[in-house]
Amino acid sequence: MGINTLSFDKSNDGETPEGIGFAIPFQLATKIMDKLIRDGRVIRGYIGIGGREIAPLHAQGGGIDQLQGIVVNEVSPDGPAANAGIQVNDLIISVDNKPAISALETMDQVAEIRPGSVIPVVVMRDDKQLTLQVTIQEYPATN
Repeated sequence: MGINTLSFDKSNDGETPEGIGFAIPFQLATKIMDKLIRDGRVIRGYIGIGGREIAPLHAQGGGIDQLQGIVVNEVSPDGPAANAGIQVNDLIISVDNKPAISALETMDQVAEIRPGSVIPVVVMRDDKQLTLQVTIQEYPATN
């Protein structure tokens, strides 16, 4: 169930239309509505990285059997991640104590955290596990 946003209908003969409809999922619409009521606008958390998930890797040591997570391929200068010490090629394995398996899910998770919150981000770098404290910022407005 969702809120319809767009539909393409094909009906040339007055019969029941056939087509494709697009909708925002009900749960997402509810989250947006709650944010609008509470804050008057949608506020999304941001840490300032780009990345892609990787398939599980077998570790070469360190007592970890498998690694999986998000490889950082971009860090916004002066962004929350850069200020916390996250670097390109770090492997993020957890964000706010939740496994970082899907880049999209992790981005959605961060978006739900209030700006100003400080969260742990666990990364692997040079075969070492580091826990970095990242201060969430508000997602920057686009022009």
